[in-house]
Amino acid sequence: MTSPADANDALPGVVRKKIFLYELVILASGVILGVSCVLIYQGLYPAVRSSGKKPDAGRIAARIQEKYELDDAQKTKVTEIFTQHFNQLEELRNSLSPQLDQQYESLKTEMRKVLTPEQFSKWEPSFEERRQRYKNNSLRQTR
Repeated sequence: MTSPADANDALPGVVRKKIFLYELVILASGVILGVSCVLIYQGLYPAVRSSGKKPDAGRIAARIQEKYELDDAQKTKVTEIFTQHFNQLEELRNSLSPQLDQQYESLKTEMRKVLTPEQFSKWEPSFEERRQRYKNNSLRQTR
């Protein structure tokens, strides 16, 4: 019986390189995701949190300025970048809202086919409550 190491030795060099690159990409993705979660948790980018308030680009830029020793010109540019980004996200949220509503209705239709009427009548209110809570959070962030 061959071990996994023996099986890898039998692979051509090009295939081994591709596998290594895939592994490297997966590792890098994990590191990026982990760092992002830590930054959000530590509050460096509080606007990303679902706090219900519209993100404050000026406050974020001030924190970045303090942490990374930006000069005033850099802080101004960072504020502009975040403001533009948040505005684009708001536009995207607004444009996707009808499509999201359509998807929610489709989900309910599919669930109605699977659940008994009694199960559906119990499930639907909790689903609508979560849906409304999500919608309210999204709307608060765009105000």
